[in-house]
Amino acid sequence: MKIILVEDSISDVKLTQYALDQLTPAPELLHFYAGEDLFLFLDQSSQNNFSLILLDLNLPKMSGLEILQGLRRRHDMSRLPVVIFSSSKKETDVLSCYENGANAYVQKPLTLDDFDRAMEAIVNFWSHANLAPNLVRA
Repeated sequence: MKIILVEDSISDVKLTQYALDQLTPAPELLHFYAGEDLFLFLDQSSQNNFSLILLDLNLPKMSGLEILQGLRRRHDMSRLPVVIFSSSKKETDVLSCYENGANAYVQKPLTLDDFDRAMEAIVNFWSHANLAPNLVRA
């Protein structure tokens, strides 16, 4: 499983990598600090074998919501699952994300154990339980 993480907090990146490394097999993580970097990578890469995107909402320059909207406009990314992984639990944030095509919204846990469990649940669902259509690059 290959996961894209868009997250500007280095501590959250390290927590995510640590939690994923505890899983067997450990998913591969490709990290971007900003949406601009993600879109540059997607524009220049022929690689499109990712299983899902974990996306923070509160990012510098381009917000997570703007990134989500941009992903959904791209034919090659329109069906890739996007899981919002944010500390915000504001109803307006949750609704906006679902209205713009998020597949799930997970509030970032406050403890290391809960963080590990959340990552494990996300990976188990998207890699084992969920049946997804073939994701093909145009």
